[in-house]
Amino acid sequence: MFVLLLFLAASKVVFAQVPEHERKALLDLYQSTKGADWTVPWNLSGPVSTWHGVRVENGTVVSITLFRNNLTGSLPDSIGDLSNLVVLNLAFNSIGGTVPKSMARLKNLIVLRLGKNRLTGSVPENFGNMSGLVVLDLFDNRLSGKLPQTLGKIRRLKSLQLSCNDLGGTIPESFGNLKAMERLEMAQNKLEGAVPQSIGQLCNLRMLVLAENRLSGRFP
Repeated sequence: MFVLLLFLAASKVVFAQVPEHERKALLDLYQSTKGADWTVPWNLSGPVSTWHGVRVENGTVVSITLFRNNLTGSLPDSIGDLSNLVVLNLAFNSIGGTVPKSMARLKNLIVLRLGKNRLTGSVPENFGNMSGLVVLDLFDNRLSGKLPQTLGKIRRLKSLQLSCNDLGGTIPESFGNLKAMERLEMAQNKLEGAVPQSIGQLCNLRMLVLAENRLSGRFP
């Protein structure tokens, strides 16, 4: 009996490496993006720390990198429950559906790469709440609608990649607040109107790509 209790306790340690809500969020991601068809699927019977592309530190999930891993389907709302996530890289897959607004709850996120997928809908307004974000990559999707002014609140943002979508409206004046910005790419969209004067305030900018839009007026 004592040996059995030790075995059960050891099993709990192995499989409860991360909080239950984090493990559930990972399983939701696996199921909603057809994990069984991934190029490298997860071994769900093993510890979370052994799952391909998942990094665990201090008992919590801090990074998910599933770049070019044949993810399809859509992203679950529960992805916002991975509150200690620092890196989320799901680029170069075939994920469709909309970008979950729940992602804005990922306050510790530094890198978000969702480029080269099939995402639709608009860029969530509440993405401006991710104040720690340094890289936001949404290029080559099917995103539409206007860019939210709230993106100008992400003061640490250094790279914003939005090229090759169907984004319309004008470039937000608030982008002038992104003083850390080094790389701003918005080519091949339907952006219109004048380039805002505030863009001239981006003193760290090294790359600005605005080709193939409907912009007009004088360049600042």
